[in-house]
Amino acid sequence: MTPEQLSLFIEIIGYIASAFVLISVMMRSIVKLRWYLLIGNIFYVIYGVLINAMPVILLNAINGVLNIYFLYQAHKQFGDFEIIKISPHENIVMYFVNHFKEDIKKFFPDFENLKTNEENYVLMRDNVIVGLFSFKQSYDQVNITLDYVTPAYRDLKPAKFLFYKSEFFKTRGITQLITVSNVPYHKKYLNKIGFNNIDNNKFILKI
Repeated sequence: MTPEQLSLFIEIIGYIASAFVLISVMMRSIVKLRWYLLIGNIFYVIYGVLINAMPVILLNAINGVLNIYFLYQAHKQFGDFEIIKISPHENIVMYFVNHFKEDIKKFFPDFENLKTNEENYVLMRDNVIVGLFSFKQSYDQVNITLDYVTPAYRDLKPAKFLFYKSEFFKTRGITQLITVSNVPYHKKYLNKIGFNNIDNNKFILKI
């Protein structure tokens, strides 16, 4: 490799590192943010080695270790979630709904407000509301009308806790969850967490 080629290679590594750090700040999910930062840290360490810059190496090595630690903590923490039944008319619930309504409607276009003839719950983590879900139960079957998580917590852990880890539905004698969606992003989410697409817009998860 010629000196010019080596210089170009080093410059490219630096740009790649910067790109991953830049992408990380665009992530709404904390977990995704840390993954992109970690990749950026790795490229910056390589860049630091190539240009013999110890401060760059040390800073990004330390940041990388911290990101690995926080990612480990994030992936093992399921028990921090709590499921709490709520009334649509509670002030904090009304505030949450109004604050996130436009985002909710991206996944549930017909949503306006929580309904009193449905069961409504909040999913909380560290005393913060991270999601809402509503459903109607008929014997051992549930029709989910709302399953929303705020952007910062869209790493599938809330869904895995709700549908699997917590056994919330299983303890109620429910054997089947049904939901309907024609929103591509929501359909992708449903497939990821184990719902089966039985026709174009109808999804079922057997407990």
